[in-house]
Amino acid sequence: MQLYFYTQIKNMKNFKVILIAVLVTILLAACNNDDNNEDITPTVNKQGAVETAVTVLPLDSLNDVLITKHAVWYKGNKLKDIEYRDTV
Repeated sequence: MQLYFYTQIKNMKNFKVILIAVLVTILLAACNNDDNNEDITPTVNKQGAVETAVTVLPLDSLNDVLITKHAVWYKGNKLKDIEYRDTV
């Protein structure tokens, strides 16, 4: 009787190891690093778009200034320039 339970426990340990190996393999396959970034474009669609630029400048030894600039385009005209400054 003890041999039966020992065999069952040993089989469960093997099953857990196999299951973990399969799950790790699936996780690594799902994290495939394709460089298909569809958000980056070579030019701005000036018929209707918001162009964004981000810059970081040092302020002192502990802080930096984060500058975010937005240009709003509509029908070929720049409607508005927006600039935000934050201390990081």
